[in-house]
Amino acid sequence: MTDYRLASRDNQPEQTVIKFKNCLIGGNNLFIIAGPCAVEEEKMTYELASSLKDMGVDMLRGGVRSGEGPQ
Repeated sequence: MTDYRLASRDNQPEQTVIKFKNCLIGGNNLFIIAGPCAVEEEKMTYELASSLKDMGVDMLRGGVRSGEGPQ
């Protein structure tokens, strides 16, 4: 068995598929997640979500903090 026993096909030969609302993640399904590194304005987020949906993106993601500024 490999060093990655839990993820190994030796341990679980069938593909994992997760159902999330009306989407299937995994297996032979293409599931696209997209979004900004930092969510800054509500209006901009809704406009982006609408555009991404029109492009076929399945899920919106967004960071809560940008990489700018002191750390």
